[in-house]
Amino acid sequence: MDYGDIFRRSWNIIWKNKFMLFLGFLAALGSGGSYNGSGGNSGSNFNFGSGDFPEGMPFDPNLIEQFGSRMQEFWIAFGALILGLICVAFIVGIILWLVRLAAQAGMIDAASRLDAGEEVTFGAAISAGWRRLMGMVGLDLVIAAIFIVFGIVMALLIMLMAGVGAFSAFESGDPEAFSAIMGSISIVLLCICCLACLFIPIAILIGVVKTFAQRALVLENKGVFAAFSRGWQVIKANAGPIIILLIIFLMLGLLVGAVTLVVFIPVIAISFGPLALRFFGAESLQFIDFLMVCGGILFMWLIGALIRAVLTSFSSTVYTLAYQEFTNKSLDEKAAA
Repeated sequence: MDYGDIFRRSWNIIWKNKFMLFLGFLAALGSGGSYNGSGGNSGSNFNFGSGDFPEGMPFDPNLIEQFGSRMQEFWIAFGALILGLICVAFIVGIILWLVRLAAQAGMIDAASRLDAGEEVTFGAAISAGWRRLMGMVGLDLVIAAIFIVFGIVMALLIMLMAGVGAFSAFESGDPEAFSAIMGSISIVLLCICCLACLFIPIAILIGVVKTFAQRALVLENKGVFAAFSRGWQVIKANAGPIIILLIIFLMLGLLVGAVTLVVFIPVIAISFGPLALRFFGAESLQFIDFLMVCGGILFMWLIGALIRAVLTSFSSTVYTLAYQEFTNKSLDEKAAA
């Protein structure tokens, strides 16, 4: 596989057809980065007294009470607005999800036709994307169902093991039996955690299969499950080149993430700083502070999508041309068949 040739052709397609960047922007809007960080100490006790702090460290015993009153003031002032924005965000999220899928399908169709020398407009590309929307939705729903089933199975296993262990210990009443049972449950939970870690590469593999399944759906008119089968066949037959492509785009993604972080740091300081100062200070909260936070979040969302638009359109085009090379399929061959 000539990676240089595919990258060159992909970039030429995007450079000569700027609407591909707009399709990439639409796809990026519907798939903005998410950072699912979770923190905290489960089961910890946060009841501190002045004696819990090192000698010489100032501590105001009214700090927690002051913090609670500030939180109450915040929710009284902005609670209804926040709940309303959450509802609006949910509806907008569904719309953007559909737009993202249509844009992805449109990019796939347009890249294939443009590489074959055809003339394609934005209207023709987005129309092709909307025609494939239901199939693209089906692919996403199938993948979501896989993750949901896995999560449910994991939760049931944990609850079952914990319930059996607790019941057995309660029935026996023997402290040693209780300790043995708890040790067994700990081993089972450790095994479950190992399985969860094993699921990470499986999840990556599912994502790669989805990438090529989308192209089978758009370029070869496959159904949802037939597209998954076709995507898996392509991966098995071309594992080496696909892994190299994944590594290349991983490096590009890390670079884009670093650039995005550099842009976001001052935006976070400007938009969240005034609210934080008022929140922990003696001043009352102002509506303008909340607007600045919303504006900062919106700005970061849009800038992040703009930065990723080029990478999205470029990677989509590369995968489309690679898929056609892997399958030795072209639009002319498909039409002749």
